[in-house]
Amino acid sequence: MVGTLADPVSLDPHRATDLVSAAVIANVCEPLVRYRPDGARPEGVLAVAWATLDARAWTFTLRSGVRFHDGAPLDAAAVVANLERLRRARAFPARAQAAGPSVVSLTLDKPNAGLLATLSQPFFCMQSPRALAEPKRAALAGTGPFRLQAVRPGEVELTAVPDHWAGAPRLGRVLFRRFASEEALAQALATGEIDVTSSIGQQRVDALRGSVGVTLDAKTGLNIAFLSLNNERKPLSDPRVRQAIARAIDRPALVREVLGGHAEPARNPLPPSIWGFGSRTKELGLDPP
Repeated sequence: MVGTLADPVSLDPHRATDLVSAAVIANVCEPLVRYRPDGARPEGVLAVAWATLDARAWTFTLRSGVRFHDGAPLDAAAVVANLERLRRARAFPARAQAAGPSVVSLTLDKPNAGLLATLSQPFFCMQSPRALAEPKRAALAGTGPFRLQAVRPGEVELTAVPDHWAGAPRLGRVLFRRFASEEALAQALATGEIDVTSSIGQQRVDALRGSVGVTLDAKTGLNIAFLSLNNERKPLSDPRVRQAIARAIDRPALVREVLGGHAEPARNPLPPSIWGFGSRTKELGLDPP
């Protein structure tokens, strides 16, 4: 059982935006590609090969023998239907067409070296074309290792797909359950009512550290927290004011006091685990008034 503090906002991958929805969707639906856990390079999921000469025109070759949970085949027509819907729902800047039964050509409005990273997100997962054709979107049907079994108030139940193309998952059932508060969630974790959660704040980590049967696992995250300023309003329109604000904030102290040391001051707009991170970016020095 997975403990959460919120219900999924939407189980339509192409319209969801929140992390709880993404966690559920990622078990039911799959993307064309994904990045390895270390973020170093992409690997195939529903696509086994891809190629481009100019980062604008791409070709994807699909995995053979894969079917959606409702029986519809994964083919070029299904992928084109998904990519065209993403173009409408998320303003995905590309046109897709079938170049063969299992080959899809994708033409972007302009070259984009980050296309594979975009397509690896749960919000760009493939859904059954039959489900896409339903006006009310009654069911979520993907190609993932789990299928959507039931949605109840405060709960989402998934069951294993034994004939999944990558092999049967080790678990037969996954249940996402919402709790009313972080305190109730932490208590459920300590007593064994739930098996795992990623929704515990750093304030409760030390208390849980001594609980029998609880294992705390820390990994380098893919997110970054930032203060966003409205550059169009005075005096923030003056870059000198923004620079002064940046140098007046004690970022190491924020990490230490607010985040309990579970972070590091950012050097640039990307976290270290994301490709494109610049390790040579000059450190922003503290210069309090």
